Amino acid sequence: DMIAFLRENALYSLKDSIKNSTAKVVYIATDAENHVKDPLYQLCTECGVPVIEVPSMKEMGQALGIEVNTATAAILL
Repeated sequence: DMIAFLRENALYSLKDSIKNSTAKVVYIATDAENHVKDPLYQLCTECGVPVIEVPSMKEMGQALGIEVNTATAAILL
């Protein structure tokens, strides 16, 4: 479905940003699903990108000013 497609593309874009060093900090919600979190932790470690854990996806969404629970976010340069 369209939502799954958009989520997958957003995750791909985040991974690409980590790999090409445009992601300077990655935020990961601790209650996100492991299949989302684990590869990001590994990639951030490999690429030297700091990770900041956020207590929940709900808090992440609120911090971003959106009304959607969010598993990940990043600061891009």
